[in-house]
Amino acid sequence: MNWQSHRKSERIHIAVSVRISGLDLLGHPFDREAWTLDVSGAGASLHIPDDLHITRRLHVTSRDYQFVADADVDVVWERRSPQRAVGVRVLPGTPATRWEAR
Repeated sequence: MNWQSHRKSERIHIAVSVRISGLDLLGHPFDREAWTLDVSGAGASLHIPDDLHITRRLHVTSRDYQFVADADVDVVWERRSPQRAVGVRVLPGTPATRWEAR
């Protein structure tokens, strides 16, 4: 099956440092570093710290020349192996200038 045909936008495989923030499962605020595995116009795959207990919604920021982000996202999937990662989707209505992969 060709997964690319099911995607809303092309994935760009880049490793960029991002900040993720929000509330953990206990309601405590967090602000941690994470890394992109890939990004697209609609979301990203993020490598996140193993000890972070995330909820469904995160805020992602980045000021890298390859990827600019300042947006709320929904976590749509999570995996633990081979490395801990989450897939995120930018919330509808987010201006394109707040989530831009170059």
